[in-house]
Amino acid sequence: MTDKQFKEILHFLRFDDKSTHAECVVIDKAAAISKLFDMFVENCKKYYMRSEATIDEQMVGFREHCPFSVYMASKPNKYKLKAWILAHAKSFVCCNAQL
Repeated sequence: MTDKQFKEILHFLRFDDKSTHAECVVIDKAAAISKLFDMFVENCKKYYMRSEATIDEQMVGFREHCPFSVYMASKPNKYKLKAWILAHAKSFVCCNAQL
């Protein structure tokens, strides 16, 4: 797939309802991806092992406009999305996550 094709697909890809997006953003800043993210987290919880778990934050470089992005001047990727991840300590399987 070429870069042009990938960008074209991204332009038309949408995970929320455009007609209710304005009201949802007031309640949830991650409204555009929250349903998809919640589905991912629910599937991760199915495999949650209560013993040997660890909590860590993960920073994902992200340069697009986003109301919940974090700016860190001292890092190579200055704009990031911050996620808290609960993972199994030995297998590193995501058990739970929060943006």
